[in-house]
Amino acid sequence: MSRFNELLKIIPETPPEKSAWGMIPFILKKRSLKGERQIIIESDFDKASLLTENLELFGGDSYLLVDSSNENSVYQALWGIKNKMSIVSDCDFLKLKFPHPDIFKERGILIKRGMKLDMPRMESIFESFSVEKQDNVYERGEYAVRGFILDVYGIAGPPVRIELYDDTVEDIREISTQTQESVNKLEEFFIPEKFSSDEAVVPASEFFESYKTYDMETLSIENNPDYSKSGELKPLSLVSGSLSSYLEENYKGYKVFIFCANDYEEERIKKITSVNAEYFRGNIVSGFSLNEEECLFINDFEIFSRKRFSRFYEVPLSPIALEELDSLETGDLIVHQTYGVGRYAGIERVAYGERYTDCIRIFYENNDKLYVPIDQIRLIDKYIGGKEREPKLSSLSKNSFERQKEKVKESVKKIAGELLRLYAEREVVKGFSFPADDEKQIEMEEMFEHEETNDQLKAIEEVKRDMMKEKPMDRLISGEVGYGKTEVAARAAFKAYLSGKQTAFLVPTTILAQQHYETLRDRLQNFPVKIQTLSRFRSEKEKKEIKKQIKEGDVDIVIGTHALLSSDIEFFDLGLYIVDEEHRFGVKQKEKIKEIKKNIDVLAMSATPIPRTLEMALTGIKDISNIMTPPAGRKAIKTYVVKWSEDTVKSAILKELSRQGQVYFLHNRIETLKSVEEKLKELLSEVSIVSVHAQMHSSEIEKKMRSFREREFDLLLSTAIIESGIDNPNVNTMVINRADMFGLAELHQLRGRIGRSHREAYCYLIVPEKERITENAKKRLSAFKSYSSLGAGINLAIKDVEMRGAGKILGTEQHGFIGSVGYSLYFKILNEAIDEVKGIKKASLIEPTINIPGRTFVPDAFNLTKSGKMKLYRDISMIAKLENVEKERARFIDRYGKMVEEIKNIFLMQEMKIICKEKLIGKVEMLGHNLYIEFMVGYEPDLNLLRPLLSKIENPIELRHQPSFTIVVKEVDATGIFEFSNKLLKSLL
Repeated sequence: MSRFNELLKIIPETPPEKSAWGMIPFILKKRSLKGERQIIIESDFDKASLLTENLELFGGDSYLLVDSSNENSVYQALWGIKNKMSIVSDCDFLKLKFPHPDIFKERGILIKRGMKLDMPRMESIFESFSVEKQDNVYERGEYAVRGFILDVYGIAGPPVRIELYDDTVEDIREISTQTQESVNKLEEFFIPEKFSSDEAVVPASEFFESYKTYDMETLSIENNPDYSKSGELKPLSLVSGSLSSYLEENYKGYKVFIFCANDYEEERIKKITSVNAEYFRGNIVSGFSLNEEECLFINDFEIFSRKRFSRFYEVPLSPIALEELDSLETGDLIVHQTYGVGRYAGIERVAYGERYTDCIRIFYENNDKLYVPIDQIRLIDKYIGGKEREPKLSSLSKNSFERQKEKVKESVKKIAGELLRLYAEREVVKGFSFPADDEKQIEMEEMFEHEETNDQLKAIEEVKRDMMKEKPMDRLISGEVGYGKTEVAARAAFKAYLSGKQTAFLVPTTILAQQHYETLRDRLQNFPVKIQTLSRFRSEKEKKEIKKQIKEGDVDIVIGTHALLSSDIEFFDLGLYIVDEEHRFGVKQKEKIKEIKKNIDVLAMSATPIPRTLEMALTGIKDISNIMTPPAGRKAIKTYVVKWSEDTVKSAILKELSRQGQVYFLHNRIETLKSVEEKLKELLSEVSIVSVHAQMHSSEIEKKMRSFREREFDLLLSTAIIESGIDNPNVNTMVINRADMFGLAELHQLRGRIGRSHREAYCYLIVPEKERITENAKKRLSAFKSYSSLGAGINLAIKDVEMRGAGKILGTEQHGFIGSVGYSLYFKILNEAIDEVKGIKKASLIEPTINIPGRTFVPDAFNLTKSGKMKLYRDISMIAKLENVEKERARFIDRYGKMVEEIKNIFLMQEMKIICKEKLIGKVEMLGHNLYIEFMVGYEPDLNLLRPLLSKIENPIELRHQPSFTIVVKEVDATGIFEFSNKLLKSLL
């Protein structure tokens, strides 16, 4: 039971129209608990989201949020009815049409434990709603079949996992799309079935006639509240420490209830006030007072004068973990750490002796074949290297790959030394140690109008901690477009300002400079911070004056493009250098940045960091903060690859305008921009269009952009100059013409200009006929569409390297070395070299051989795709500690159902490998009726410790000392050999 239910007892029985706004959810919930079913209508979907979020705080699943603009809104509502829920929606909900109740009763499947499930019928329903089959479910419109499990994230309801035994439902569980794990059991689950538009004839008002309808707009609440009993909050404008005086003046003696979004907000309130209050986690719609009861209800965002946005949506993060990027297709190049570069030829079941296992089949030079058992899958990586020239396949008969690896090791020692030299230089150089936060810093942070995500708060703390050290900061903030990196930069710049230090903010484009200028100007308007820009938008006379002000210390923060790097700029006292999207600057500019970095705090920001930067972070040369959590209410952007069609373009644009939104239309050829504009005007005569491109005068660009932001135009036709920095939450449809001409990172940046509000956003990639698109462009577009989930930027960065080739990441002299061994193995060797240069000695990593009779493979009845099998094998092979084996077993049972013998054996084998590595055992093998446990050459265990352990084994034992120490266990029964061997090895621990 939620703590919020305790508050219901305090709220008086009052009609909603006689209540303060904040009381309404409490009153509605009280009525709901008495059995009233409700339809609650808000003026728009955002308000409906906030109200639903408030109602959800009471616990239980009694309210369902329905977006009437969603194509499946009727089915979502029907799902809610079947689950006895009340519905919250926007004003268009009442215009929807529903099927006759008799039709509704007949359609759909109510799944309960113990029932038989008709899978062909289920798959037919999925097909009718375009629900696609995947390996795992991450977003609506997906289902997966794995082993004894059916996962469904349909058009309505939460994602669920149905566990089957043959065709009988054994269990139903809700799952998390983030972790892919079960979160709670369900008694039943309803899956609606499609009906035709001819059958949808009943208006919502008639269909829901047994429900009580509350229309928030027609409550006329402003005229009706009895303010002697309750009221809205009296105006509050917080200055540090004034909450106590506000309460003393307006609500003396009242019991105070404060509602906070998270622990951080609660701590901040407690820091600046000594108010005696009871704290609740979660926000209510708005604060209010109960005057007879002398109670005050107030939110953190009201105390800090912030806007509040709904956190109601379940937002999927990017589903593609980095290890999943290497899903292999037959013919792909792969690298085996021992045998080198070969060509992947699929998974094949192999029998040798009495062992049956799945093997990765690889072709090498002269069509030589290598079969790698699945328990050694961790030795294989997808080849990512120089694509301009495919590498030669390695030879199994010669020792050429080992020699190649030795050459790479020699070469990377120089790189490792150079990286460590840079690192050491920064360690010894003394920078400026910024002081801890003072009242001004706290006050500035309180004025942030949005609610920080946990990742954002962590990044802010890490940056401030770095700034307070003597060592110059060198930190990368990696986060998706719109995830709040600019606010991290703003707080760092303000901290520098409070210490009398200047901040330079380097950006790749003029428009981004202007955007950051406006953001920081508005953000810091309550403080005397002097902010300037240096870009094409400034005249030569203005630039000269700004440079003079920078030199004399009359500018605190200067935001600029590459002009900021010119040699005629002298800072009065530079303390912080912020670089946005460093990979977009040229070689000379990067060299200049490198010079600046030596003794100045540097903060870099990127949505798609280049792998060179990622690797520096992974090797400890550069610090990194990842902002992976999307802002409250952010949704993934629906992405479509379509051929040019006037109907498609017109429909996409008019659909956005019908919901009072605006549209970006990208066409990246200035010479043909005018003709595209004329074509669009002809196609959409009622739509107001404005166009911009890089060759226009800066003042004209600025004027047109501002007009568009102020909604004087419906559609902005533009080249890629809007790629960075444009922040317009009202634009949620983007059409990119000739999307095949753009790079992956560029497409990702462009798409990031939309989807910056709570609305569903749509990106249409217009491409010509297939034969006119290059193979690389096809791959880029396919990857881009696949990685449309939130948080996909880092995956796109890796994918981009795979497609472009990784040859020049570490400079031309390393080009051939990366090409010869592949990107993954190259960086493994580099990390080893760095450890070696640092003097860190690691035990040689052995891969024990386990050769005992039995079956180790995923049975075909599990219905796994090739990539699904690879993922499962890799997950098991990556278990590195014994204590984690049981967790992975439980995870497997949750995700796949019961564990069959073949899978049990794979887990037992991995346990044995972990023990072998710890005890330096090189091989466990069964020959005839004897089990041989062979230690690594040159290593002999302590016999005084070993003999007492071996004495407990009932079988005859023989110890051999040559050529390597071996324990021979005789007269072993092959039945249950995996359990026997596992138990035996555990006894040696």
